[in-house]
Amino acid sequence: MNLTTNLIGQILLGGLLGVIGQGVRVIVGLIKLRTDNQAKTLANQPTDDFSWNRFLLSLFIGFIAGALTAIIKGAPEPGQTSNQYLITVLAAGYAGVDAIEGIFKPYLSKI
Repeated sequence: MNLTTNLIGQILLGGLLGVIGQGVRVIVGLIKLRTDNQAKTLANQPTDDFSWNRFLLSLFIGFIAGALTAIIKGAPEPGQTSNQYLITVLAAGYAGVDAIEGIFKPYLSKI
C-alpha cells in the first residue's frame, strides 16, 4: 500500500476508535442525566433535556481526538495492531473530548 492509503486508513481507524471512546462517555453521561432527572422530578424541579446537537458535536470531537492521537502515535504495521494501541486511541476519544470541551466551553454553552 502507498503512504496516502496508509494515512487515510490510520486516520479513519483512529477516528472510529475515538467515536467509540466518546460513545462510552455518552453512556455514562446518559446514566447520570437519568439519575439527576429522577431526583429533580422527586423534588419538583425542572429536568434537563437531552441535546442532539451536543451529542453529535461530541461524537465529531471524539473522531478528531482519536484521529489526531492515531497520527501522533503512529500506526502499527499492517496486521500488527496491538491492544495497547487500540486502548490508547479509545481513551483519547473518551478523555480528549473533555480537554477540547474545556477549552471551548464558553462557545459550547450557546449550542
